[in-house]
Formats: sequence, structure tokens, C-alpha cells
Amino acid sequence: MIDSTVERNVIEPLAQLLRQNNYELRPVLRTLFASQHFFDAQTMGAFIKSPADFIVGMHRFFFPNNPTEQTQLIPAMQRYISWFSTLQMNLMQHPTVAGWEAYYQEPSYHRLWINSATLPARHSYSDAIVTAANLNRIAIVQALPNPSAPYQMVRDLSRQIFAVELSDEQIQDLVDNVLMPGVPYYEWTEQWNDLMRNPNDMNKRRAVDMRLQNLLRFMLRMAEYQLS
Repeated sequence: MIDSTVERNVIEPLAQLLRQNNYELRPVLRTLFASQHFFDAQTMGAFIKSPADFIVGMHRFFFPNNPTEQTQLIPAMQRYISWFSTLQMNLMQHPTVAGWEAYYQEPSYHRLWINSATLPARHSYSDAIVTAANLNRIAIVQALPNPSAPYQMVRDLSRQIFAVELSDEQIQDLVDNVLMPGVPYYEWTEQWNDLMRNPNDMNKRRAVDMRLQNLLRFMLRMAEYQLS
């Protein structure tokens, strides 16, 4: 939110800095990114992700090792552009000189990214990512501080995925009704530790992986995941 206080204490000094540096952006951005305002809790989760933020951010988290060879990079970029278009953001093809409406059209602004067409498309895309055969969901969770403790594991995972903190009630619901539906929560600890003792047992691996797949699929469909 840009109010008179932000205008006076943040925007006006940055504008002055821009003029003093002959309109070079680097000093302005460096100052902004190091400011207390940039890390203000009120700015976290305040906007709906643009299609670019949504897709690229998801790929950076789940598939951090992007292709570098041109034969692989070009098809990957073409897939990105195709999905941007599906989510109503045609990259390099602004609808007007003002850009996309979500950046300037009051009073909705960023809310315009979500509608009856784009929300199901976002869900479809996130489903495809977290259920991909080449995604090592177990390795993602294994890297967390305490993956065998279900509530702590889900809390730590949520802090990596979401821009906002989930409530204790949401964490409990994710464990009890998504990760471990119909069975006691402590069975996750038994299943996880059993897998760690027998990492090559495919039946144990599939059982744990399916639970993680369901959890990630649900989490990426939550409203909180749409926020940046």
C-alpha cells in the first residue's frame, strides 16, 4: 500500500536519488532493496503473483537446475511463454502501451490476474509440476530440518513455499486431512523413518511419495500460494 507516509519517506527520497545519479537505476534499486521498507511484513503476501512470478517462481523452487544447452533452453522458454499466454500474459506483447491492466487498472489492479479462466489454469499447471515423474519430492522434504515430525515438516515446507505464515490451524489441517487422512498423524514418523532405514524399498518409497504428492498438490492450490 502506498500512503502519504511511504510517499514522503520512501518514494520521494528514491526519486531524489534517481535525479542525483543522472537517472541511473542501480543506486536506486540497491537502496530500495536494502531498506527497511522493502522487508516490511506488511508488504509480504500483499499482491497476487503475475503469471511470470507464478510460473518462474515455481520452477525455481522445484527445478532449480534449468537447462543451459541451447537445444534444451529454447524449448523450455517456449513452454514458459505458452503458459504465460494461457494465464493471460503474452510476454513481449503488451495489450497497450500502458502494459497489462493488472499493473494500472484501478480498483482491482493485481486481482485481475485471477479469474474463472486463469485460476483453473494455475491449478492445472501446479498439479503438473508437483506430480511430475522427474520431481524428487522425497529429496525436497529430506532437506528440511526435521522431516520425520509431521507438523514441523509441514510448517518448514510452508515457509519455503508461501509468502505468508500459515496459522497453526492450517498446519494441523494439512497434516491431519491432507498428509495423513484417516490415520493418526504419528504414523508419518513411522513411515518416514522406515523409508530412511530402507531407502531402496520401492513400496515404502511409493507410499511416502504419494503422501507428499497429495500434500504439495493441495498446498499449491491454496489461496496463499497465489500471493507474492
